[in-house]
This record gives sequence, C-alpha cells and structure tokens, in this order.
Amino acid sequence: MRKRYVLLVLTAVVLTGLLAWSTQRMNARVISEIQLHPSSERALETMVMTLADGTVYPVNYLREGDSVFVGIDGFWWRAFRGEGQRV
Repeated sequence: MRKRYVLLVLTAVVLTGLLAWSTQRMNARVISEIQLHPSSERALETMVMTLADGTVYPVNYLREGDSVFVGIDGFWWRAFRGEGQRV
C-alpha cells in the first residue's frame, strides 16, 4: 500500500512538472510568433503583457469600443498584491 502511495505522489509531481514546462515552452513560442509576425492572425487576438517584475505573458484580448478585455491563465495575479503594479 505504501509503494502505491509513493508511486501516486511521484506521478503527480512528474505530471505537474511536465505541465509547467510545456506551458512555459508554449508561452515562449507564442511570444516569439507575435513579435516576429505582428500582423498574423494570432497577433490580432493575442498581446504580450510584461509585468513590473519582468515576467512576460501572452494574453488573449477582446476590444469592444473603448474597452479592452484581457484573458490570462496562471498565477500572474500574485504580482498585484499590495499597492499593485503598472501593466
């Protein structure tokens, strides 16, 4: 029973690491594509957001009139604790 528990925990750790690595790799590819081809279809619906701490995220956005709505996954919101930061 203990071996099964250890195997389950080890599998969860490996899968979590793999997910984090693949997300980071995908973000880098999307950012590169947007920078190299700013008129591409992806660039028309995705922008690159750089936080004050230097972290860079590709984010989806929707422009409606004078408003821009941004959609992003992850823990980016942690950078806005306290007094907040400029984006």
